[in-house]
Amino acid sequence: MSFARNSAWSIVQTVMTQAIAMAGNIALAKLLSPEQFGLLGMATIFTGLILVVQEVGMGSYLVYKQNTDEAFLPTVHWMNLMISVILSALLFGIAGPLSVFYHAADIRTIVTYIAIGVLLGSLGITARALNQKNMRYKNLAVIDMGSEALSGGIAIAFAVNGYPLLAITSKFLFRPALQSIFLLTGADRKQLFGRRFDVSIFAGMLKYSSSIILSQILIYASSVADFLLIGKTMGSKQLGLYAMAFNWAFLVRNAVSGAVARVVFSDLSRIQNDLPSVRTKYQALMRTLSFFLFPLCVGLSLLSHDFVMTLYGERWISSATIMQYLMIAGLLSSLGTTSGALFKSLGRPDYDLKLFSAMFPLVFVLMYAGTQYGIRGVCIAVVIENLIVLGIRSYLVVKLLVLEWKTFIFCFLPSAASAIGMGFGYGLASMAITDGVPILAVLIIKVIVLIAAYLGSSRLANKAGYDQLAALVNTFIRRNARTKDTAKAGV
Repeated sequence: MSFARNSAWSIVQTVMTQAIAMAGNIALAKLLSPEQFGLLGMATIFTGLILVVQEVGMGSYLVYKQNTDEAFLPTVHWMNLMISVILSALLFGIAGPLSVFYHAADIRTIVTYIAIGVLLGSLGITARALNQKNMRYKNLAVIDMGSEALSGGIAIAFAVNGYPLLAITSKFLFRPALQSIFLLTGADRKQLFGRRFDVSIFAGMLKYSSSIILSQILIYASSVADFLLIGKTMGSKQLGLYAMAFNWAFLVRNAVSGAVARVVFSDLSRIQNDLPSVRTKYQALMRTLSFFLFPLCVGLSLLSHDFVMTLYGERWISSATIMQYLMIAGLLSSLGTTSGALFKSLGRPDYDLKLFSAMFPLVFVLMYAGTQYGIRGVCIAVVIENLIVLGIRSYLVVKLLVLEWKTFIFCFLPSAASAIGMGFGYGLASMAITDGVPILAVLIIKVIVLIAAYLGSSRLANKAGYDQLAALVNTFIRRNARTKDTAKAGV
């Protein structure tokens, strides 16, 4: 399967999984309070670090390493299991102290549920990495969408029947269990549970993965500084509002950039010794990503008030202003996400480690300064943090790929100009919408206006991106027409 198709399946996997998750969260938001979501946010500040370590684990080395023997898979699998047992035990151990730290007894129960999920999810980690290495993103899409839908249904059932803690932790407890079951039904199961364990393989894994794990720990610790300080200084309600806005703001990074980054890592690892090909692919990728990232992030920032009112209601309206700021941070983060995959594929995971080692203390200083000005101050601090990270990552990409700055910046500039044009068009059209129009109708009209304004701006400022989109649409229409003709011929 080609890079484009694998990227498409990876995006489908992430977008649909996130869409199902968000639909479930919206339903839960109608049944539960911001305070209960805030409790989960408090707990996951610490448990999320464990989940990051488990997810990265030794799986990245499996994808990176191209020539392996029959002892390789069992060694990776048993190492992942051992690491997960240790991580789960650590979670059980910190459950009590965390509840004391936040003065909230329910956090102990939440962390305990998550610890059980870590154990159950560990069974499928290596199988997932193997699917990624072999570019089987369609399989992963089906597994993740099914697991998300089932765990979401379980969560809603618990909420309706008066079990709020099980409801909000369902995706940490039941989803990983379901994913492991589905992943282990594949043909790779026998290879994973082999009895061979090669210490020399473990040494190579440790050397490569340690930089990735440490960098991910620092990235995560930096990314939750805002959650930690808001939860401690402003309480669970403010944290619940912030968490909802944050999830939407960084949805684009996870659903688009993050999904593509997984394929980039697999694909570029295969051509890691051909720098000109890597450079050409990466530039084309950034031009295409920018074409979609700018309108998604800027558009949702402009729509935040109507969006929150329509989906969540008056009780959550305070998060609309938070979302406006965080969408800008989400755009900056999305533009830099694929650089991490590039570094890993070229054997330089230490780049991110060095970057976030330097950023770690600065982030906490920024976030603490932001809390002095309330929730808005924290949002501005998050924007500044992501702007600095994007700048440094861009410098490292230019250095690694031996690019000129002008060439690299022009990967983003046409899409940025089109997004500015979209904003002007949206502002003019919004003035024509009169009072008394139902909020859902207003949201739909504004979405249509944004799409039309961006396409119009792109035709002027980003002709290459516009033509590429038009070609994709025409290809889709022709394929659909051929499918219908084939179906008619078979009748």
